Amino acid sequence: MKDSFPRIERLPPYVFNIVNELKAQARQRGEDVVDFGMGN
Repeated sequence: MKDSFPRIERLPPYVFNIVNELKAQARQRGEDVVDFGMGN
């Protein structure tokens, strides 16, 4: 079985993961974060 998937590895990062990381960093710095993200 192949462990390396070059085409998948070339995909850009998922934008919502980036946003969540930025929000977590801001919260760690003590900043207030207003999240208008997706909800149910």
